[in-house]
Amino acid sequence: MTLTEFLLARIDEHQERCQAMLDPGHPIKALVSQQTIRSSLDALAETRRIATAHAEGTQGTFSDSHAAGSCWPRTASHGSVNGPCEVLRRLAEPYADHPDYDEAWRPSRSQTRERQR
Repeated sequence: MTLTEFLLARIDEHQERCQAMLDPGHPIKALVSQQTIRSSLDALAETRRIATAHAEGTQGTFSDSHAAGSCWPRTASHGSVNGPCEVLRRLAEPYADHPDYDEAWRPSRSQTRERQR
């Protein structure tokens, strides 16, 4: 399973749960507003678009593939990558407790510390 496949599967699961909560008979419906659920669905749809735009296996250079909607793979001039781009790694990190998550996808601690500064 690629990181893109993993991420899209998690998005599918979340979308299904959110869609179920829109059902008038769902027990959580009284606790969560329809606007909150719809906002979650919108955020998931945008996450899907981002994940698809950064999908693994896209051919071309970093700059060419960004123009085409992806940053996979990076060329030597833009830094070599031994795996999915940083965007995909970060989008998948909230799902790190899922049994199908591959620790090789986790952003490095140095990248995480840099981002927090």
